[in-house]
Amino acid sequence: MFFEAHAFRPAQIVTFTGGGHTAIYTGNRYGADITNTTLGHLAPQGYQPSEVQTAYGLKAVYGAGLNGAGQTIVIVDAYGSSTIAQDAEVFSGIYGLPDLTPANFQIVKAPGIFNNPHGVERNWELETTLDVEWSHAIAPGANVALVLATDHSSLDEAINYAVVHHLGNVISNSWGNFEALGNPARFIRDNRILELAAAQGIDVNFSTGDFGDNSPFLGFATVEFPASSPFATAIGGTSLALNTDNTMPFQTGWGTNLTRIADTVSLGSPPVVPPLKVLGTGFNPGFFLGFQGGAGGGASGVFPRPSFQSSMSVPGNTRLLPDISWLADPFTGVEIIITDPASGQLSVTVIGGTSLACPMFSALMAVASEKAGRGLGQSTQLVYSLPMDAITDVTAVSSPNDVTGVIDGSPISADALASPLGNTTSYFSALYNSPFSTRWFVITFGTDTSLTAGPGWDNVTGVGTPNGLSFINGITQ
Repeated sequence: MFFEAHAFRPAQIVTFTGGGHTAIYTGNRYGADITNTTLGHLAPQGYQPSEVQTAYGLKAVYGAGLNGAGQTIVIVDAYGSSTIAQDAEVFSGIYGLPDLTPANFQIVKAPGIFNNPHGVERNWELETTLDVEWSHAIAPGANVALVLATDHSSLDEAINYAVVHHLGNVISNSWGNFEALGNPARFIRDNRILELAAAQGIDVNFSTGDFGDNSPFLGFATVEFPASSPFATAIGGTSLALNTDNTMPFQTGWGTNLTRIADTVSLGSPPVVPPLKVLGTGFNPGFFLGFQGGAGGGASGVFPRPSFQSSMSVPGNTRLLPDISWLADPFTGVEIIITDPASGQLSVTVIGGTSLACPMFSALMAVASEKAGRGLGQSTQLVYSLPMDAITDVTAVSSPNDVTGVIDGSPISADALASPLGNTTSYFSALYNSPFSTRWFVITFGTDTSLTAGPGWDNVTGVGTPNGLSFINGITQ
């Protein structure tokens, strides 16, 4: 509706001169031109609900009369957003979705979960908006119950409240903590809550995190909890490309790198020699070059491998993450409508993360519960035995037009521009002119720290992504 939806473009040649250097780069192009001002083609990219619905076969689901009617999607967040009701209502109107009103959208603050002022953390305002709007986009006929925790430490109590009061048959959670730094007492408490949910036919889903194996944060690999709980379903993430008819030419495991190759337009876009990969280190590597983010996954260091994963031919004997995945990459992200707290004006922005994949998958499970006429319980117990056509396997992709360069007559390879590659051998790279900084980069898709996508189950995407009506039919059977 606002941003360009078909952002992967044919190969181009770009030349940068300045500072006594000449650099020539050839390869795929990502992102609309930063000079675009036409709505629907703003740079760099952003999907609206109808495009995601088409790409993942959901139009056939709605055509079969299934949209989540009679079900409630429970979303657990902290703090919330003081403008979520009006923002979600505008979102629904803009994208042609059923209106969200007090009749089908409620905000729940459990006794003991104090009435904190909204907007204590901007990230939670964004999170709340994303969760509500995009769960509604996938299951437009379902009710939404937003259960707000006081802060990060009481999120599990919010889940417990939703379970005890059976607010819905599916609960979405776009949050987690490093398992390796977790408290065993917290593991026991949360597992008890999640086991009770599963026993009641409630599916509780968690995002797996947005920084791959988390080594950019910690210096060592670990998964996230509660996604690693044997009583939870762990949702990983993908990157998505669209054709002009909104069908899918490819998707791959989410993991992106950035390498700067030219400076700002205002400086004349002089080449960066040598190409710049890392500005520094810190607790949020997304602010730097190199690795930008990727779907969380790997092997638990705490929980033994559960029965639903017992037949997997993957080394080790512990719980593996993720179980299943959906669109997550912010560079192939989705549009949300949110009120800017500074101006009080409605704005549109593009967002992603496994925080997007989790509410979308949770919404689809609400649609499956509608078809089944009851809650299906923990979906992890089901996704490993689905028919082949119910899941789209996600593998690594490559391109004959990955970006290569020549700087002052010396060639630079695609691998050198795409690194750090970790265990990745196949990736998709493209030239990217950022509308935010006007600098030029090489952006790489499918590079997720030590994690890699491949045939069958993998530690970026799990078993793959749900395939529309075939998924609904398969999981209900």
